[in-house]
Amino acid sequence: MLSSSARGSMMKTLIVFSMVILAIVPRVAAKGAPARGCAPVVKKIESVVAAITRSSEAYWAHRAKFVALTHDPHPTAPETELAAREKTKADPLKAAMPKTLASLKGLVATAQSKKCLPDDQLLAVTEPAINLAKRVNFDKFPEKE
Repeated sequence: MLSSSARGSMMKTLIVFSMVILAIVPRVAAKGAPARGCAPVVKKIESVVAAITRSSEAYWAHRAKFVALTHDPHPTAPETELAAREKTKADPLKAAMPKTLASLKGLVATAQSKKCLPDDQLLAVTEPAINLAKRVNFDKFPEKE
Protein backbone atom coordinates (compact mmCIF):
# COMPACT_ATOMS: atom_id res chain seq x y z
CA MET A 1 0.00 0.00 0.00
CA LEU A 2 1.24 3.47 -0.88
CA SER A 3 1.65 6.20 1.66
CA SER A 4 -0.60 9.23 1.42
CA SER A 5 2.28 11.44 0.25
CA ALA A 6 3.13 8.95 -2.53
CA ARG A 7 -0.53 8.82 -3.55
CA GLY A 8 -0.68 12.63 -3.55
CA SER A 9 2.46 12.85 -5.68
CA MET A 10 1.07 10.30 -8.15
CA MET A 11 -2.22 12.21 -8.28
CA LYS A 12 -0.38 15.48 -9.02
CA THR A 13 1.63 13.75 -11.73
CA LEU A 14 -1.53 12.27 -13.24
CA ILE A 15 -3.26 15.68 -13.21
CA VAL A 16 -0.29 17.42 -14.83
CA PHE A 17 0.00 14.65 -17.42
CA SER A 18 -3.73 14.90 -18.19
CA MET A 19 -3.49 18.67 -18.57
CA VAL A 20 -0.56 18.35 -20.98
CA ILE A 21 -2.40 15.73 -23.06
CA LEU A 22 -5.55 17.87 -23.14
CA ALA A 23 -3.49 20.84 -24.30
CA ILE A 24 -1.59 18.96 -27.03
CA VAL A 25 -4.20 16.62 -28.55
CA PRO A 26 -6.48 19.31 -30.03
CA ARG A 27 -3.50 21.00 -31.73
CA VAL A 28 -2.22 17.73 -33.18
CA ALA A 29 -5.70 16.77 -34.37
CA ALA A 30 -6.20 20.21 -35.90
CA LYS A 31 -3.01 19.90 -37.96
CA GLY A 32 -4.45 16.92 -39.83
CA ALA A 33 -7.93 18.37 -40.27
CA PRO A 34 -8.92 20.95 -42.86
CA ALA A 35 -9.18 24.47 -41.54
CA ARG A 36 -12.39 26.40 -41.52
CA GLY A 37 -13.17 28.16 -44.75
CA CYS A 38 -11.96 25.36 -47.01
CA ALA A 39 -15.24 24.82 -48.83
CA PRO A 40 -15.22 28.27 -50.50
CA VAL A 41 -11.53 27.91 -51.42
CA VAL A 42 -12.06 24.50 -53.01
CA LYS A 43 -15.18 25.74 -54.81
CA LYS A 44 -13.25 28.75 -56.16
CA ILE A 45 -10.40 26.45 -57.32
CA GLU A 46 -12.90 24.29 -59.19
CA SER A 47 -14.44 27.41 -60.74
CA VAL A 48 -11.08 28.80 -61.91
CA VAL A 49 -10.01 25.39 -63.25
CA ALA A 50 -13.25 25.24 -65.26
CA ALA A 51 -12.71 28.80 -66.54
CA ILE A 52 -9.16 27.98 -67.65
CA THR A 53 -10.39 24.85 -69.42
CA ARG A 54 -13.18 26.72 -71.24
CA SER A 55 -10.92 29.62 -72.21
CA SER A 56 -8.20 27.29 -73.40
CA GLU A 57 -10.61 25.30 -75.57
CA ALA A 58 -12.07 28.49 -77.05
CA TYR A 59 -8.62 29.97 -77.63
CA TRP A 60 -7.38 26.91 -79.50
CA ALA A 61 -10.53 26.71 -81.61
CA HIS A 62 -10.07 30.33 -82.73
CA ARG A 63 -6.34 29.86 -83.15
CA ALA A 64 -6.77 26.76 -85.31
CA LYS A 65 -9.23 28.59 -87.57
CA PHE A 66 -6.84 31.55 -87.79
CA VAL A 67 -3.92 29.32 -88.76
CA ALA A 68 -5.99 27.44 -91.33
CA LEU A 69 -7.14 30.70 -92.91
CA THR A 70 -3.73 32.37 -92.95
CA HIS A 71 -1.76 29.44 -94.31
CA ASP A 72 -3.61 29.38 -97.59
CA PRO A 73 -1.05 30.29 -100.29
CA HIS A 74 -3.65 32.48 -102.06
CA PRO A 75 -6.05 33.84 -99.44
CA THR A 76 -9.16 35.61 -100.56
CA ALA A 77 -10.44 38.82 -99.02
CA PRO A 78 -13.18 37.03 -97.06
CA GLU A 79 -10.64 34.55 -95.70
CA THR A 80 -8.41 37.41 -94.61
CA GLU A 81 -11.36 39.07 -92.84
CA LEU A 82 -12.33 35.79 -91.18
CA ALA A 83 -8.75 35.26 -90.03
CA ALA A 84 -8.66 38.74 -88.53
CA ARG A 85 -11.95 38.05 -86.71
CA GLU A 86 -10.62 34.77 -85.30
CA LYS A 87 -7.49 36.52 -84.08
CA THR A 88 -9.64 39.25 -82.50
CA LYS A 89 -11.62 36.57 -80.64
CA ALA A 90 -8.50 34.67 -79.52
CA ASP A 91 -6.39 37.61 -78.31
CA PRO A 92 -8.48 38.56 -75.24
CA LEU A 93 -8.58 34.93 -74.13
CA LYS A 94 -4.79 34.75 -74.28
CA ALA A 95 -4.38 38.15 -72.61
CA ALA A 96 -6.52 37.10 -69.63
CA MET A 97 -4.75 33.78 -69.08
CA PRO A 98 -1.73 34.98 -67.02
CA LYS A 99 -4.00 36.70 -64.50
CA THR A 100 -6.29 33.66 -64.31
CA LEU A 101 -3.30 31.36 -63.82
CA ALA A 102 -1.92 33.62 -61.07
CA SER A 103 -5.32 33.52 -59.37
CA LEU A 104 -5.34 29.73 -59.48
CA LYS A 105 -1.82 29.55 -58.04
CA GLY A 106 -2.85 31.89 -55.22
CA LEU A 107 -5.86 29.72 -54.44
CA VAL A 108 -3.66 26.62 -54.46
CA ALA A 109 -1.30 28.27 -51.96
CA THR A 110 -4.26 29.16 -49.75
CA ALA A 111 -5.62 25.61 -49.95
CA GLN A 112 -2.19 24.21 -49.06
CA SER A 113 -1.76 26.54 -46.09
CA LYS A 114 -5.20 25.61 -44.77
CA LYS A 115 -4.65 21.93 -45.62
CA CYS A 116 -7.97 21.86 -47.47
CA LEU A 117 -6.98 18.92 -49.66
CA PRO A 118 -4.07 16.47 -49.62
CA ASP A 119 -1.28 17.70 -51.90
CA ASP A 120 -1.70 14.83 -54.38
CA GLN A 121 -5.43 15.50 -54.70
CA LEU A 122 -4.85 19.24 -55.08
CA LEU A 123 -2.25 18.55 -57.77
CA ALA A 124 -4.60 16.19 -59.61
CA VAL A 125 -7.29 18.89 -59.71
CA THR A 126 -5.08 21.82 -60.71
CA GLU A 127 -2.15 20.47 -62.75
CA PRO A 128 -4.09 19.90 -66.01
CA ALA A 129 -5.47 23.46 -65.88
CA ILE A 130 -2.06 24.91 -65.11
CA ASN A 131 -0.62 23.09 -68.12
CA LEU A 132 -3.46 24.33 -70.35
CA ALA A 133 -2.87 27.91 -69.19
CA LYS A 134 0.86 27.66 -69.84
CA ARG A 135 0.23 26.32 -73.35
CA VAL A 136 -2.00 29.30 -74.10
CA ASN A 137 0.51 31.74 -72.58
CA PHE A 138 3.31 30.37 -74.74
CA ASP A 139 1.06 29.75 -77.76
CA LYS A 140 2.03 26.09 -77.84
CA PHE A 141 -0.59 24.11 -79.71
CA PRO A 142 -1.92 21.10 -77.82
CA GLU A 143 -0.45 17.79 -78.83
CA LYS A 144 -2.66 15.66 -81.04
CA GLU A 145 -4.02 12.62 -79.28
